[in-house]
Amino acid sequence: MGLLLDLYRIKMKIFLGAFRASKLSLLLLFLYAIGFIPGTIGMSTLLAASIKEGMDLMVYVGPLSTIISTLLALIILSTFRGYVSFEYEQSFIFTSPITPRLFLIASLLSDLTILSPFLFPLFLMLGIIAVSLSLSLLTILSMIFCLLLFALFIQFLKASLSIFLSAYKGPGPRILTILLMAALLFPALGGLHRLPLTLSYGELPYPSTAMALVIIDFIYDRVPQTYSLILLLSYFFASLALFLFTSQKNIFQLARIVPFVSPFDTSMRVQEIKMGKNIAFFSRIGFGFTLNLRSRNLLRFLMKKELIRMVRDGSLFAVFLFYVIVLFIFSLGMGSSGDMPMEVPSFMLLLYTFITPSMLISNWRIGELNNLWMPMTTSMGLEYVLKSLLYDVTLVTIAVPTFVVGILFFLGKMDLILPLALVASNAMIGCPINLYMTIKFLGTKRRATPSLMIIYAAMLLSGLLMMPPYILFTVNLFLRLGLEIELLLSVPMILYSVFIFRYISRKIGEKALEIEL
Repeated sequence: MGLLLDLYRIKMKIFLGAFRASKLSLLLLFLYAIGFIPGTIGMSTLLAASIKEGMDLMVYVGPLSTIISTLLALIILSTFRGYVSFEYEQSFIFTSPITPRLFLIASLLSDLTILSPFLFPLFLMLGIIAVSLSLSLLTILSMIFCLLLFALFIQFLKASLSIFLSAYKGPGPRILTILLMAALLFPALGGLHRLPLTLSYGELPYPSTAMALVIIDFIYDRVPQTYSLILLLSYFFASLALFLFTSQKNIFQLARIVPFVSPFDTSMRVQEIKMGKNIAFFSRIGFGFTLNLRSRNLLRFLMKKELIRMVRDGSLFAVFLFYVIVLFIFSLGMGSSGDMPMEVPSFMLLLYTFITPSMLISNWRIGELNNLWMPMTTSMGLEYVLKSLLYDVTLVTIAVPTFVVGILFFLGKMDLILPLALVASNAMIGCPINLYMTIKFLGTKRRATPSLMIIYAAMLLSGLLMMPPYILFTVNLFLRLGLEIELLLSVPMILYSVFIFRYISRKIGEKALEIEL
């Protein structure tokens, strides 16, 4: 036990070492937690009030199971590279007299500890619901115990599959893993519209179904069904048995060694390492896109170049995945309950449109910062590069959610005119603001500013400037003013956004002349 605790302390000290290097990392973690508080409180309060009014959560077993199954599928997908270990573990821990199982248990405990701060919104939501519904202490403790069991089940499954794929090479194990992922997600198709499928999670003994049923029963302050408890315990003990079997393997020889990167390290060096991994993974996709060096239109050439960069560093894929997941969850919610309020997809879609520019421009800053000296030392200057980037980011931010709005409109769950106008308004305000704030922090003295700090500042300013369009949208959303009024409201929203776009674009051109690298 003493050796296990020593291993755990070593891993935790190394992971948390970023806080010693920079107190700014601790501030960013605090801002992350604070940023989720308003939305979490609002959602938890609304859910608790709905339950008090008689809402039946059992109709949401399907969507909740789908979310959990999607999480499981993503975790299984992460095991495809096999068991991964850090360089310091290879040189410092693997050469010491410890067993693979002891090392795996220490890694499991440290992973759970490190993950805890990022689950703060979930803990806060469950806490507010428990207090609002006056749940008994026994119910709260039982819920915590079941959540811990499920977390251990996920960790055991992830470690076991990683070792299994490292020990047994070839396509067979990977094909089985893909089939497992497909089996987890296939019942979700039954909740989609226009698909003649009756299969649902409630009819299948899946771990996600068991967890969803247990959570809902605890929220109603009642003892969970024997079926769901037995199912949850069965999956836990099965994963434990699999873990005990695979932990006998000599993972010290099987492990794939990678550089250590702390999730709490927000330095530019670490961000560049992460970006390099993305480029290595996604660059093959971008091989089909090429640049014509004979192009006579410089702006069009640079826009295509930026689009290829987004493909090769994974930015475009992340945006698509962002909205596909949202659309998938919305479709399931609509299919399960049939009466999802129109406000839910509207506001969630606008929230994601609000975040997209920050994500795209932050990736550009990380990947292209060291290359900006090239356009700055030519007669072209940096202004054309920034203009092409701004146009590309704006087009992507408009095009992808427009496609999602079209699908939701086709399903009859969202209006068309005003949401499209607000999507365009979000893009034309958010994109130049994010680029302007990024350029503002490109000087030599501000170059090391973490991307998250720039994103927070840009999102705050964008939110203030987006208040007029949001107010118009909210008024129409709740008053249902009709198609003619929507068209009339869309005109001032677009004109206001175009004015902000052009004004900030000029400021970006002026600020580009002040950059010192």
